[in-house]
Formats: sequence, structure tokens, C-alpha cells
Amino acid sequence: MADSHIPHMPPSLVEPTLPAELGLEQALPAIPDDPSALVRQAMDTGLAQEAGAVKEQLADAATAGMAAASTITSGQPLTAATSLAQAAGVDPRALQAVSSLADLATASSTNALSDMARSLASDLPMADALPVSEAIEPIAEKLHIAEHPLAGRAVMDFASSDIPFQPAPAVAKAALAGNGQIPSLTQDNRLIRVHGLPEGCKLAIASVAGESAISDTYEFRLDLQSPRHDIDLKEVMGKNVTVAISLQDGSEHVLNGYVDAFAFRHHDGSMAVYDARIVPWFATLAHRINSRIYQEKTPQQVLEMLFKEDYPGFADYRFQLQKQYPAESYIVQYGESDLHFANRIMERFGLFYYFEHRPDGHTLVIADDSTSAGCCPPQADHPRIRFNGGNRVEAEDCINHFAARRELQPSKISLNTFDFKAPNTPQYLEEPTIAEQGAIPRLEVYDGNPAFGYRNISDGEREARLRMEACEWQAKLFSGRSECRGLVAGQTFELLEHPWFGAAGGDNQFLVLSMRLEAHSNIRDGQPHLVYQNGFNAIRRKIPYRPIRRHERPTMKGPQTATVVGPQGQEIHTDQYGRIKVQFHWDRHGRHNERSSCWIRVSQPWAGQGWGTVAIPRIAQEVIIDFLEGDPDRPICTGRLFNADQPAPYALPAGAHMMGFKSRSTPGGGGFSEMVIHDTKGNELINIHSQKDMVTTVQHNKRTVINGPEHTINVTKGFQHTEVKQEITVKSTDGPIEITSATQHVHIKAATTITLEVGASKLTMDKEGNISIQGVNISVNGSTITSTSTDQHTIQGAPVNINK
Repeated sequence: MADSHIPHMPPSLVEPTLPAELGLEQALPAIPDDPSALVRQAMDTGLAQEAGAVKEQLADAATAGMAAASTITSGQPLTAATSLAQAAGVDPRALQAVSSLADLATASSTNALSDMARSLASDLPMADALPVSEAIEPIAEKLHIAEHPLAGRAVMDFASSDIPFQPAPAVAKAALAGNGQIPSLTQDNRLIRVHGLPEGCKLAIASVAGESAISDTYEFRLDLQSPRHDIDLKEVMGKNVTVAISLQDGSEHVLNGYVDAFAFRHHDGSMAVYDARIVPWFATLAHRINSRIYQEKTPQQVLEMLFKEDYPGFADYRFQLQKQYPAESYIVQYGESDLHFANRIMERFGLFYYFEHRPDGHTLVIADDSTSAGCCPPQADHPRIRFNGGNRVEAEDCINHFAARRELQPSKISLNTFDFKAPNTPQYLEEPTIAEQGAIPRLEVYDGNPAFGYRNISDGEREARLRMEACEWQAKLFSGRSECRGLVAGQTFELLEHPWFGAAGGDNQFLVLSMRLEAHSNIRDGQPHLVYQNGFNAIRRKIPYRPIRRHERPTMKGPQTATVVGPQGQEIHTDQYGRIKVQFHWDRHGRHNERSSCWIRVSQPWAGQGWGTVAIPRIAQEVIIDFLEGDPDRPICTGRLFNADQPAPYALPAGAHMMGFKSRSTPGGGGFSEMVIHDTKGNELINIHSQKDMVTTVQHNKRTVINGPEHTINVTKGFQHTEVKQEITVKSTDGPIEITSATQHVHIKAATTITLEVGASKLTMDKEGNISIQGVNISVNGSTITSTSTDQHTIQGAPVNINK
């Protein structure tokens, strides 16, 4: 349990080990005729110097006198002294008070406290019949003994009565001699009891100590005793256990939890001592590590899915939310415990929690407004607590120490983010504190790229306000110590009669943030002896509480691969931003469809304003997914990969010399377009393939230079159409030009003139129908030649020979 806000509590004063047990024969003579003589003898020489000896003698006497009856198992002098008092017929509170005085002196680290104890001891007469109130109470008042958290209560309880200190060792000896049986271990009439443990284990509780805090799990450690030393530890593990602490009015304050640790400590020959630890059901979520994606869910829905689906019948919780929360598009739990994830989500949205205990269980209460009337209710059994900073003997539990402190905190939260859907829209905002900090200038916390970002300015303002409120309540804290057995973290109380903080009107109402308690009860004698104390931290009820962000989001250690997914029957699934959805290999809840992830942006080699490269990964392809700043909630696609189901387009390693671009016709496949480069030395080749049409547009000039011997255009079917606005020049510098139609005609058409010219020969045709043939020799040969003119037919020559 994190305890950064748990106040310091004084340790247990002493925990010595008892001497070895004595048998009945050795035990009876060991009981002194006058047990009080041990104390008086030590006090005569000065309590501070001889305190250790006093406790050792008390322990020896108690062990010797009670070992035969098998009732001494605790190593604490307070318990030993009380047991000795019962055996000797002495009022137990007398030895309890004396032992507490010895503890007070021994535990003191200052001369002032030692002097205080020594002064009290020197003024304490030890007659056979001691008027206790007359001797102890005035001295205790003068020395403020009541303010000591442990010894003070024992001394003042004893001092408040007039029962004389009258040892009766003969009664004890007779009782032991007449009954050497082991008395039964009982919780009857005890002020601390434990319920829910297996009945056959015969376990009873001697003490409980632990910590609890708002927005944290609690932990209580139980000191248990049993006549059985052979308890199978797994019998107790996982049991739901309730510790009941009696209150003044006869009711009980309960602490409930599950046993998550149980251990055998030692055995003294008669009783076995065990240690148990109880925690809330929520704490057990720390032992389950999971990875899961939540989409389009509110924070409450995310937590409900976690609790209901994974812990049905075990998770006991209740929401007490005052605000409405929009659905979040994408929240990822990755490689983190359910406890860490749930805490992180609540901290992110400003939700806090505390626990309500019942005799049969406990409830996790999740809330968002600590100042509202329905949240963090007052103590049902103790809503108003009196302050007792002096030496008054009160009939009810009181707060005996209460103090305030201020701490410097940031005075401004500034946030900024980037929205790719509105890249030019300012996202900067500020949230100042309402707390005063004197002459210290504003201390700003600037986050230029919030881990979770925000959708818009109003969403960002809410984020900044939550962060500021988490700082503001830490600026003024209150700490205290009390005997209030019903005090619980997450609930409120009203402080009365404090000289500075007890004024009515709201400033005397406080919310308990954290507390640490310790309670001891002697389970051996069947009498109601209880020592209880706690220390706590609090804030004023009117100050909103927000949890500190102690649970950081997991940081992705590097890129991952995933599979592109989409609706069934589609091959490409994208949006207006070219984004894709993927199925992560670790996601066992995903169904390999368009709901498997959020939309993920895709990195392209080139990206500009209406220009760049576009290659949308297609469904079933494997892609590389990285995460902005390692945030699992912000994935981005940075690459693509071949695998066994999606192999490379060219057989490898045989085709290792090839590189290029090859597409696949969609939907259904069956075709492709391709540009491939072959880099084999001496056989270099660039091959361009279009599955159907190919259009090349050149805005200015296009020039093709072929340094080899051949340029071939092969139209396998259909025709080739060449259209030029001005002129076409086909020139061969070395070789013929040949136009051949293997099966059809060759049609040459011009708008004005067609001229065929070779050396001195020339054939000209114009649009008026004139045909001119010029040459040195013109031969017209044919099996039949017909010359026809519809008008004038002229044949000229010098001479003209016909049929010569």
C-alpha cells in the first residue's frame, strides 16, 4: 500500500522475547509474595535507569506464574504484566499503568520525557493500599502524561479509579495449584474480535494495526493466537474476515477484508502465534496482469466492464458520480495489473474512491465530488468529535492532537496539444490556482503535449482544472492523533471545542484522507482491556479532493506488428485521412473486424497539401505500429511487412536482384500493375506493366533516347493512334523506314498536302486534287493501264512514243 500521505505513528514500545517456559513445579515458587515489590524496588533507584529491569522482572514473574496454565504467549511487557496481575489477584490496571510508565521512559529519545517519567515515578507512593487517583492524577496532569499516545491512556485509565493496589499472591498460588489445566481461548467480552476464520483453527485476535487512505487500498495486520500450532496455512488464505472493535455505546466498528497473507510466527509451548493480513477485494486485482482495448466507453463503463466481466460475484462497488463523462474513443490497458489500470483511469478523470465496511463485506465507493452532501458521509457512529488537548478524562473517544500545515504548490497549470484535424487551431490554455502564496511568483507546470491530449478547449479546461485541484488540496493539510475507534479514511467528521479549528460554519468539517491505527486487546483473561490509537491526515470538507496521479500509463517499449482489419467482404478499409484499423496480436478480445482498434494514421514517404505518396495498407496485411511518446492510446502505422501468408511478389532469394512496385487488382485480385527493376549485371531491365490502361501526360517536352539498336512498339490488338498538333518528323539516319500492314491497308491522310520525295523524284498531292509526279525517268507498268480524263487529256513529250 502506498503510504506517502499516512502520518507518522509511534512504534510499539517494546517487543522482547519471553524467557523459556517453566513447568508447574517451577512456576509456583517463582510467583513473588508481593509482586509490587518488584516495581517499588526499581522505582526506588530511579525509573528511567531501571525501566529495563522492571520490564524484565515483570515478564519473568508473569511467565513463571502463568506458563503452567498456558496463557502467556505475547512478548509484550504490557500483556505479561496484566496476566501477572490477574494471577496474583491484583487489579490489572495497576501493573498496566506501571508497565506503561516504564515503557514511556525506555522509549523516550529525549531527556525531557525521561525526566518526566522519573519525576512521576518518584512521586508515586507504593503502599499496600494505594489511593491511586490522589497519587497519580495530579502528577499526570502536571506532566501531560495523557498526551502520550500509548502510555498516557493506560495511566489515565488507572488514575481515574480509586481501586487500591493490593497484591494477593496466596490466591494466585491456590488457584494454580488447584487447576493446572490449559484455560480455553475465548473472544467473549473482548473489545476486539475477529470473525470469518475457520472455526476449527480456534484463532483469536490479540492486536490489529494497519493503514488506510482515500484513493488507495487498505492493509490491516492481525496478531492471532491459537492453541493449535498445526493450522494448515491454506485453510485461512483467501477468507473474508471481519475485525470488530467495540465502541462506547456497545455497537461495533468493523474492518472487513480478505486474507492475502497468513504466516506462523512462533510457538511458546502452549499457544501458537500467527500473523494475518487482510486487504480489500480491490487490492487483489494487483495480482492479475492483462492487456485489453476499450473503445467508445465512458470511465464508468470501462470500470464496470472490468469489474463485471472479470470479477463477477467478487467485486463489490458503487458509483456516486455527480458529473457526466463523454465516451472516450480509445483506452488501452497494456501489460499492467487490473489494480494499476483502474487507479490510472480514476486518476485521469479525477475520480477517487474509499471503502465502506460491513460485518459481512465491504464496498468500493467511486465518487467525483468530495464536497457534495451525498459523498463522503460523516461517521455514522461518531459524526462529531470533541478535541481534548489537555488532561481531561472524557467519557467518549476524542481527538487529542490536531495541527495544520501549509506546503508550497504549483500556482498555474498550462496545457497545449495538437489536433491533426485542426492543425492551425490554437489549443493552448491556462488554469491558475485560487490559493494564496505570498510573495512567491507564480510557479507554472507546463505540459506541451499532454499524455492523453484533449478533444477541444473545453475538454482541455476540464483537464487543467483537475490537475490544479490535485495541487490545491495539498497546500493545506491537517494531521491529528485520536482514540476515535470509528475514524475511517474517506469519511468526514465535525471537530468540536478546538481553540482554532473548532469553529462552526464549515471550517470545522474535515475529510479524513489517510489514517494509521493500532489496537491491542488481552485475549487471555476474558476481561475488556483495550489500548487503541490512530493518527490521521485530513483536509477541510469544502476543499475538493482530487487523486494525485501516482499510476503512470504504461510506456510501450518499442514498435509492434499488427494485422490490418476491416468489415467482412472488404479488401480496403480507410477514412478521409487514409487511416486504418488493426488487430493487435496480443488482443484476445478483438474480433478481427473494424471494431478491433481505433483509426490509426499511416506514415507515408511523402505527405503534403494535396500531394505526396498514398499507399493504404490493405486488410490482412501485416504492419508496424509505433506509439507516440510510448503511449498505448496513440498508435501510428510506420511500416508494412511480408509474412508467410503475405509473401513478397518475387521469389526469394532467387529474385533478390529485383526491386519494384507491384499492386493487386481489387476487389477479387487476378491482376496487377507493376514497375520492377532487375539489377543483374549485364541484364539490367526496367519492366512497367499496367493491368489495363496507361496514360502518360507531359506538360512540356518529352524526349526518349535509345542508345541501343532497337525501339519496338507492339500493339497486339486494336490500333495505335498518334496525334500531334503541329508536325511529326520520323527520321532514319542510317537505315530504311518501313510501314507495313500485314493484313489491312495503310491509310495516309493530310489536310493540305502529302509529299513523297526521294532525290530527284517527287510526288505531291494537295487538297485541290492536284497530283504532281516529278522524276528523271517515270515508268508506269502494268498488265492493264487505263488513262481516263473527263475533260482535257494532254500528253506532251519530245518526242511522244506510243506503242513503239
